[in-house]
Amino acid sequence: MKKKFLLAATVAASSLAIALTGCSGGTQASSSGGGKTFTVGIVPKTLQNPVWQGVIKGADDEAKALGNVKIKTAASNTEEDIAGQINKIQDLITGGIDALVVAPNGDSLQPVLQQAISQGIPVVLIDTDIPTWKDKTSFVTSQQSESSAKVNEEIAKALGGSASGAEVGILDFPGNNTVQARVDAAKKVFQQTGMKIVSELPGKCDRATALNSATDMLTANPNIKAIFGGCGQGATGAAQAVQNANKNVLVTGFDGINDEFNAVKSGKMLATILQDFPAIGKQALDAAVDAKNGKTVQKTYEVPGILITKDNIDKYKPAG
Repeated sequence: MKKKFLLAATVAASSLAIALTGCSGGTQASSSGGGKTFTVGIVPKTLQNPVWQGVIKGADDEAKALGNVKIKTAASNTEEDIAGQINKIQDLITGGIDALVVAPNGDSLQPVLQQAISQGIPVVLIDTDIPTWKDKTSFVTSQQSESSAKVNEEIAKALGGSASGAEVGILDFPGNNTVQARVDAAKKVFQQTGMKIVSELPGKCDRATALNSATDMLTANPNIKAIFGGCGQGATGAAQAVQNANKNVLVTGFDGINDEFNAVKSGKMLATILQDFPAIGKQALDAAVDAKNGKTVQKTYEVPGILITKDNIDKYKPAG
């Protein structure tokens, strides 16, 4: 059974004051008096994308609230650095942790994560699942498909009667299950509303990559009417490409980072989805500690996203 969470109207976006020094870095929560102190390793995809700072902040705040949890944070340099992420996880396991929270950069992390499980270390995945791995302790994520459908329905609404037959493009991230779920949902919306997908290129949740791909997309398809960026960095890269080409092309995104908010406010983007990354970090830490304590945890937790448009953007704060 999936547990739903109400998303707070404001999402923490302040800079973290957490010392992120690989496996040696950690934040010691103040003791609430007695009991075992748990050490939880947290491995986001990277620290180069601001959304992961929100996850770490949510976990760090919860660690302080629990009073007997210490977190150690480690991350690879990019979301494509699978070998680097595996090494960070291996170092955490070797250094001694009680539980592990990971946003996997790929399915090939399964062996090192299985190693943790075999040593009695619960493993909670966040954001990106490894669907074929049955031994994971839990999976905490945003509502990916539902939210992607919601944000891309805005394109059909904006195009109105001209939506049928309109050419659209997608920036994806090969090998990333989370972005793929969003892309699949976007494709269904486009197909159901009669739009024609004329291009799908890699954005890889990297602004420079997305900028180059979107530029190529616009050049090859001069009549394109809209682009789904797949994630925050992908969307802002696409929006920059549209501006550089001096075209009137609708852009949608997913994450709700600060640059997306600015783009929506200025009209460079049509809409995005705001994810509650601190809530994901908090829930993941709770699940990890509960599992280590022998409590039953759900296999999946979902945190709803909020559709952000010009009409409601002033009510919310960006994710990072």
